[in-house]
Amino acid sequence: MKWKLLWASLLILSVLLSLSAQTSRPVTRQSQPPAETPPEHRASDQDIELPAEMRARLAIERAEGEHRRFVNDVNKLEELSTEVAKNYREKNSISTEDLKKLGSIEKLARKVLSHAGGSAVEDEELRSLPLPEAVERMSAAAASIKKNLMAETRHVVSATVIGYSNEIINLAQMIRRVKK
Repeated sequence: MKWKLLWASLLILSVLLSLSAQTSRPVTRQSQPPAETPPEHRASDQDIELPAEMRARLAIERAEGEHRRFVNDVNKLEELSTEVAKNYREKNSISTEDLKKLGSIEKLARKVLSHAGGSAVEDEELRSLPLPEAVERMSAAAASIKKNLMAETRHVVSATVIGYSNEIINLAQMIRRVKK
């Protein structure tokens, strides 16, 4: 009986030791790349303590970059509207490529309008213009926006830019509808 009790206790002891050895071993995992920090936990410019001078410089650089993009949009708007007007004068019709350009003109005019702080307004008077006059007015409005932009600094928001942008949007929509 002593032998049976001794063997049983050795068996239990060996089982316990093997279990404790299994649980005390370090778990090895495959190396995983570190997870990216979620955007809400990333530090923003406001969270990082920067000197006031550096924050001001960053704000100025950001504003100048936005203004450069704005100027590029206005230049592209003027270029496309001039091309459409020139093609219309030469062919006396609007081609499918010109229709695509009119879509781009409308998008650019909306960007310019948004940047200037205006909102789109429909003008029924513009919708009744004959096609040749509408094309020429659209080109003239784009040239006026460019002229006003080049005459002012980036700090000035001109009401004429908002007015001309609305005019271009309405004219581009009217021309596209007439052609379809």
